[in-house]
Formats: sequence, C-alpha cells, structure tokens
Amino acid sequence: MSALNEAGLQTIASIKQSHPETSFLATAIYSAEQMYLAALAGCQYIAPYVNRMQVAGIDPYEEIHLARTFIDQKDLTAQIMGASFKNTRQIKKSYQAGAHVTTVAPDVLKQMSTQPIVEQAIAQFEKDSRSLS
Repeated sequence: MSALNEAGLQTIASIKQSHPETSFLATAIYSAEQMYLAALAGCQYIAPYVNRMQVAGIDPYEEIHLARTFIDQKDLTAQIMGASFKNTRQIKKSYQAGAHVTTVAPDVLKQMSTQPIVEQAIAQFEKDSRSLS
C-alpha cells in the first residue's frame, strides 16, 4: 500500500524495478490524474476515497469514470477499488461510474442487506409457511 503522492510514486517505481511481481494498492486518491499515474506506475488497485472526495467538493463519480476510461483505453491492468463509503448510494454510483471493486465497512454492508421492505417480505414468508404446516 502506498499513498499516491510524489514520494509514493518514487517508492512504487523503485520497488517495481527490483521486484516487478509486487502488487500495490494506491491510497489517498482524490483525482483522476492520481489514478492515471497509479495505473501507469503499475499499481494493481487504486482506491479513490469517495466520501472524502464529496466532502471536499470533488465529484468522485466523474473522477472514477475518467480514470476507468483511461485504464480501458490504455489496456492497463489496474482496478479501481472505491473506498471511504458512508452509504449504499455511494457504492452504487461508484460501480455505475466504472469502479471494478469496492471496500465496504461493516455498517454500510449492513445497510446493503437490511432494508425494511425486505424484512417485511421475509416476515410474510415466515407467516405464510407457518400457516401451511
């Protein structure tokens, strides 16, 4: 894992030169330009901080879209790994923008799997199954 600033890029380049098989996760990503550099440097994963970008007034979905287009056009192997989510909408929009994968905190994962309408349907299924017995 390496923060993607000038020192991080130098570290990645140095390690990649002597150990080309090493995988890297680029973190502290806030722009498409950083994602371009990380992909070109050979990072396996690039983690834009979606919620933090939004808080800073940056459109994370546009940045992800631009980076994904670049990665695909250049046929690079880097994968965009959306990170720093506070809600499920951010995850959906990240995938729509082109993220390959995401990291999801337990509380957001719970939001994804616990929805009132789903809980109501399950309760109805259980009630119906008991009436069949």
